This record gives sequence, structure tokens and C-alpha cells, in this order.
Amino acid sequence: MSIGRNTFNINIFSGLLLVIILVLFSVFIALFSNYFTEGQVLKAEISKIENNMRQAGEFPQKAKDLLNNNQNLVFIKLLGDEGSLIESYGSNNSENVKTYRLDGLTSGSYIELGIRDNSSKANLYYLIIWCALSGLGLSLLMLLGIRIFSRDSSSDLEKLIRSNRKVARGDLSASIELSNDNKDTLLMIRLFESFNQMVDKLRRRDEVDDSDDPSFQPQIVMENDHEGFEIEENKNNNRNVTVLVAKIADFNKSVELDPSELASFLKDFRKQASDIVSNYGGVIEALLKDEIIALFNVPDEINNPELRAVSASVEIIQLLASTANDKNKDGNVKINGKIGIGLKSIKFYMEAGVPQGVKEVVKYTTSICDVSPNWKILLSPEVYESVKSFVGVKDIVIGEDKYYSVVTVEEGVF
Repeated sequence: MSIGRNTFNINIFSGLLLVIILVLFSVFIALFSNYFTEGQVLKAEISKIENNMRQAGEFPQKAKDLLNNNQNLVFIKLLGDEGSLIESYGSNNSENVKTYRLDGLTSGSYIELGIRDNSSKANLYYLIIWCALSGLGLSLLMLLGIRIFSRDSSSDLEKLIRSNRKVARGDLSASIELSNDNKDTLLMIRLFESFNQMVDKLRRRDEVDDSDDPSFQPQIVMENDHEGFEIEENKNNNRNVTVLVAKIADFNKSVELDPSELASFLKDFRKQASDIVSNYGGVIEALLKDEIIALFNVPDEINNPELRAVSASVEIIQLLASTANDKNKDGNVKINGKIGIGLKSIKFYMEAGVPQGVKEVVKYTTSICDVSPNWKILLSPEVYESVKSFVGVKDIVIGEDKYYSVVTVEEGVF
């Protein structure tokens, strides 16, 4: 309860802080706009009067014309340089009048203008209150939008929390699925996959513990064989990890598609490709804009991970080819695809189930995918050695490196 209450208090505090910031920002904009606008209007008005006074004509007639045509102009005075009054037109008894001096229009004298100050504190208060209410309304709309759009993520997280509690009570039947709105969120995908894999591993371990076979089989090691035993144990800590990298080639050209159409295409492709990888025992490492990275033989060991990766890649390239053909028929930008598959032996901590050095394998395989021709599945030499009994290939030499392009896969291997 304390955790939920603290989270609730934090959410309230964040919401109030957002409201205060938006209200203060709205008031600041109102004050700045009011000051800037009034200053610009007054400056333009004085400039217009000055231009009229510079025109040819007698001072009395020009002054009367300006007073008749300008409601904000209260009086016009012609004063000597020493400040003595020469001529005056208009009323000198009006309130809220500001005076402005114009020099250089007549020799030995200057003109003094009386312009009514239209700004009032009441109007300014109304403006501030209106902008504050506008900022408050905008902040509430933003909070409502955030609440609506985060509801799906919150429901998925609550689902994950409930399932974790079941597992903590010993219920290993828990299995959760993402809502449709979060199936494009990489973090949520990996979080849910990790949970399901953890539960599956605990379930299998529980089945082994319930069997009649002893969980520990003693092994007699002769003194002379002790060094060899240590070497064998170190070997068992290494595991061959196969990586599949599927990339949409020339992705920058593909983005010329309509944004909604591109988003729909990427969403469907990622979903179907992820299902294909899962069906062959692989796990998704990353879902990027233009590529999918999948791992085989982690976190749990599986039989024939290299052949599984090749079989999955065939289905993925067929899926992408089918989509590309549909786009071409519609006259849209051409889409190309290519896949690289690599393998490396990396350190693996058995108890934690954590592989070390996956980034190196991913980097190595990505380089294979990058040099692969379009619509090819390119295998590293290590992968080909593992699958050559089931896969027909064509040798491809790129630079100084030799790769193998998949041509056929024996049907029914899985």
C-alpha cells in the first residue's frame, strides 16, 4: 500500500507542478504581449502625427485636423525652446494623458503632444485572469490526454505485477500477453518476453525437481585427471549463440511512403516476424526502424539453433517479399530485404542464464547483413558448417571474406 500511495502522491505533485508552470507561462505571455503591443501601437501613432506635422501648411490648421481625426490625441501645443507657450489646441483638463515631445519640426520651438493612455489596470487584470484560466484549461487537457494514452501501458504493467505476485506464491501457470496498443513498444515486448521465459524456466526446473531421479549425481575424479576436469568445466561455460539480423534495405527510400501506410507496414512486419522467430525458439533482441535482431540458443539451450535461424529467415524473407510485391502493384516505392546469420561461442553463466559478449555477435552478424545483396540470406562460414547437411547454398566472395547464400532448405526439418 505504501508504494501505491507514494506513486499516487508523486503523480499528484507532477500534475500540480505542470498546472502551475503552464499558468505562470500563460500569464507571462499575456503581460509581455500587452506591453509589447501597446508600445508598438503608441510608437506608430506618434510617428504618424510627426509625419503629418512635417507636411506643408499652417500649424493651427494641421493641429485641428489631427485632433479631429485622432480620438486618442487630446491636445497639441507649440512651445518655445525655453518652454513658453506659443499656441495650444485641444483640452488641457483630461485625465490619463501622457505627454510626448517632438523636436526639429519648427525652428526655435518644439511640439508637445497629449495622448490619452488607454491602458487600465482593470483591463490588465482581466487579461491576466483570462490567460491564467486558459493555461489551467490547457494543462488539464494535457493531463487528461496523458492519462488516456498511458492507460494501456498502466494496465499492462498492472497485469505484470499481478502475475509476479502469483509466481511469488508458487503459481507457475502465469502467462501474460501484451495488449495490441503496446505490441510496438520494444521495452514492453522485452519485459513481457523475459517474464514468460523466466516462468517457463521455473516451471521446467520444478518438473525436474519433482522427478524420481536424483538432482545431483556424484562424479569420481582421479587426482591425475583433475586438471582435465577443470578444462572440461570451462568448456561447458561456453555456448554457441546464433544471431539473425533481418533488414529492410534502402529504408530511406521506403520512408517516402505515406506515414500512416509506413507505420502500418512496419507494425505488421514486426509482429509477424516476431511470431516467426518465436515459433522457431528464438527471442527478439531488438526491433528497430529498419531491422529485426533475433537470438537463438539463449537464454535456454535448444537443439539445432543454427538450422532454426535459417528456417526462420526463409519465412521472414518470404513475408517481406510478399509485402513488397503488394506495394509494387500499388505503384508505391520499392521495398527490398536482406538477412545475415552469424554464430560465435561466448561465455555463458549457467546459474544466472546471462550470456556475455552478445553485442559482439550482433555486431558481427550486422556486418554480414550489411554486405548481403538484396533478397539474399547470407550465412557466415560457422553457420554453414552446422547446417550444410540440410541447406543448399551458393558461395559468395565479398572483398576478402567468403559467405554462403541460401538457395534451398530441406523441407520438413522442423
